[in-house]
Amino acid sequence: MTLDCPVFQYAHDVLDGKIVAGRLVKLACTRHIRDLAEGPARGLVWNQEKANRAIEFFGYLRLTEGEFNDKPFELQPSQKFIVGSLFGWCGTDGYRRFRTAYIEQAKGSGKTPLLSGIGLYGLVADGEHGAEIYAGATTRE
Repeated sequence: MTLDCPVFQYAHDVLDGKIVAGRLVKLACTRHIRDLAEGPARGLVWNQEKANRAIEFFGYLRLTEGEFNDKPFELQPSQKFIVGSLFGWCGTDGYRRFRTAYIEQAKGSGKTPLLSGIGLYGLVADGEHGAEIYAGATTRE
């Protein structure tokens, strides 16, 4: 694993205190680093190529609202960690480790475009036949 991996870099930056994060984010970063070392014994495989492919997919997407209209979607480091973690971790069978994700972010942090991109990737670019994508929200709006 090299530091040029945005998922690995983010995890280290959080754990080194370079990025301020809450307890749950720190735990996710700790799990990521620990699983790189101990995961293979439990049947977990980190596939950096799959993580990078999912992250790079967002470069093809355009934002559609307000001041960001028609600008490319550039993922923030925390978003790269989320996307890379979801699609980069696999079991020994090659299928994704994480089949369900709960992502909570503050208002205005770009969670709607992030989740839209994750849904699009899972639906059309992940290579899973018969993919189904679901999203939930607290209000209809």
